[in-house]
Amino acid sequence: MKRALVIAGGAWQVPLIDKLHDKDYHVTVVDPYLTSAGVKIADAHIQKDVREKEAIWEAVKDMPTFDLVTTDQSDVSVETVAYVGERLGVPCNKETMVEKFANKFLSRQYAQSVGVPVPAYTAVKTVEKIEAFINKVGAPLIIKPCDAQSSKGIHKIEAGATKEELEEYLADALQYSFVKTAILEQYVEGVEVTVEGFCANGKHRVMAMSRKKHFKMGIASTLTYPANLAKQIEDAIIAADDRYVEQSGMEFGPTHAEYIVNEETGEFWLVEIASRGGGTRISSDIVKWVSGFDVYEALIACLEGREKEIDVKQDHPLHRSAELHFFDFGDGVIEHVEGVEAVKAMPGVAYADLDVLQEGIELHSCKDDRSRQCFVIVFAENAEELKNTLNAIYQTLKVIMK
Repeated sequence: MKRALVIAGGAWQVPLIDKLHDKDYHVTVVDPYLTSAGVKIADAHIQKDVREKEAIWEAVKDMPTFDLVTTDQSDVSVETVAYVGERLGVPCNKETMVEKFANKFLSRQYAQSVGVPVPAYTAVKTVEKIEAFINKVGAPLIIKPCDAQSSKGIHKIEAGATKEELEEYLADALQYSFVKTAILEQYVEGVEVTVEGFCANGKHRVMAMSRKKHFKMGIASTLTYPANLAKQIEDAIIAADDRYVEQSGMEFGPTHAEYIVNEETGEFWLVEIASRGGGTRISSDIVKWVSGFDVYEALIACLEGREKEIDVKQDHPLHRSAELHFFDFGDGVIEHVEGVEAVKAMPGVAYADLDVLQEGIELHSCKDDRSRQCFVIVFAENAEELKNTLNAIYQTLKVIMK
């Protein structure tokens, strides 16, 4: 029996677990909760926090041998995969490589060393250091946890912010940081672009790019593929992304990066990059549609030691249209809702997470990525078809709040 260990078992790990089941793996999931979606479909469960890498190793080292250990769509579990994978002796990325992606401060240091532009930044643990950085580079600034995910603990520091506001922002950022450190960086204006890639045999290729819009600071409302950047800008970002990954020592796996782009000047800055695929089914569903590249087929081949079969430089990604579209109906109780099932059945709607839309349910506006209310994923052959499907969704889906 082939045995797989999956670190993290939330909703975004379900496609990976399903794929492993399709390939006849017995799947053990590590997750702190009994009710997580991935736990419910796993064959076995180890109830531990995914960051507790030493405790997880103690739990698995005497179990029947695992053929592979993996995760996806989760920042907080990639370091644990490297730690456990090295000790199991299975194909994996090394811990020293993973930290260049998982720790935002180390990531920025490394990016500068390989010529990938980043905003001016520093690591902070005190208000005094925030004040010193403001005096040095000015405001506005962005403060965020050094090692969190899902846009938690992110704030924009405006010019003239009071000491009390700085204390509040710092405390919020630190509460989500495992290493109790925040990143402070210069705020740069521009369009946010996400970049999805895959690495095999130390070579990297960008498979899809999206243009982001936001509900509020750091919380995406839509990701629209392709990004439709000027070719010169797109080529420069792809070159930077490839350079970052290929010089990092990454051996294989999906990547997810975010850049801010000034389309007038052509300047761009790396915001973050991760050695895992984009969440909310981006790596499992959207990349495959947009580019034609099956991320999980390639990932499992690499995990099974068949990495030489994957030549990313020979793949020529498609550029089909797609949108990851989130809804926010504000604060209140749903008085009336209609059209949910009709939207789910629409041609072009590849996935619809709308089950929260029920009469009598209380909704709250999102505070981070994890608290967004519901979403759809729409696939289309081109931008016009995508626009028509989204218009049809808004004409069909009716939610009245009180």
